[in-house]
Amino acid sequence: MQELMDALPAAGCTATVFLFILVGLRTIGRRQSAQLTAMDLLIVLLLGSAVETSMIGIKRGSEGPMHDPNTSLVAGLVAAGTLFIIDFLFARASERWPGVARLLGGKAMLLCRDGAPIQENLRRAGMTDDDLLHALRTLGYDSPTEVRFAVLEPNGDVDAVPVS
Repeated sequence: MQELMDALPAAGCTATVFLFILVGLRTIGRRQSAQLTAMDLLIVLLLGSAVETSMIGIKRGSEGPMHDPNTSLVAGLVAAGTLFIIDFLFARASERWPGVARLLGGKAMLLCRDGAPIQENLRRAGMTDDDLLHALRTLGYDSPTEVRFAVLEPNGDVDAVPVS
């Protein structure tokens, strides 16, 4: 029974962290959530790590509950808030300076031109001819000869323009 009583503060901390991150993601992260950029994925991974210990921050020692300031609820919220601010600042810098956007988000890469795969770009993208064919079939094309060009977008999608 004492263990259950000791764990109750963790439930309150977890609920607080959940609400804080939910509000933060809704406020700061207005991008399409179905397609995460590398920056979005990094923020999500770091958020999980930043708040992990703050949800259970009180430890039991032989002398009773011990508080570690690095695992407190406030420390977790400050860490998460810092990540939200960094994401916000990078998003604004990307809007203002195209070079920052290219650095953080990448740029589109031409995979196929006039029906011919560009082998060097496929290699740089970590793709094979079969990967390209699969992506084109997903878009409704049977072969590269049906597209004027195909592009790997920074979000990982492949887009194609048909031969007119």
